[in-house]
Amino acid sequence: MTLLKADRDEFTFVNRNIVQRDVEELSNTIQQNIRIDESKFILILASRSYAHLRVVFNEYIRISKHTMEDTLKLRMRGNALSALLSIVRCIQNKPRYFAEKLFKAMQFVETADKALIRIIVSRCEIDMKNIMKEFYKITGNTLDECIDVSVNNIYSMIIYSNLCHFTACSTLIYFI
Repeated sequence: MTLLKADRDEFTFVNRNIVQRDVEELSNTIQQNIRIDESKFILILASRSYAHLRVVFNEYIRISKHTMEDTLKLRMRGNALSALLSIVRCIQNKPRYFAEKLFKAMQFVETADKALIRIIVSRCEIDMKNIMKEFYKITGNTLDECIDVSVNNIYSMIIYSNLCHFTACSTLIYFI
């Protein structure tokens, strides 16, 4: 419910005192419990700006010598783990998160069409160019190459034409 309230601070200014307090609260929660109290994590993850949270994650690494992802994997299980890992990964690098999702969608014998379509359609006007760059960094292949291999010809042509249209349009915008 906390995430649905959309009560996130969107400012890019990062208050170091609040960062320190958040890192201490997260560290104390982790040290005191064998399992993490999700409510404290969710409250911080849902209410702080992305810029603030990136600094919190970096400071957490400095203090604990563990990434936030590694800590969550050690201390949590099930749906709560999946949800919090997705949030943390999006905060750290949203284009990379979606590139990984696209890559996983194409790893099945039967491509996960719904995931592929959902990501391409929902991100095409937001950050598809950055997702395509991250996809290449992860796989060493372009997104359109992987789509050609992963899905049938007609379907790949439709998706590829949307990607080409998007990248051509976005390239034109930079020159206008």
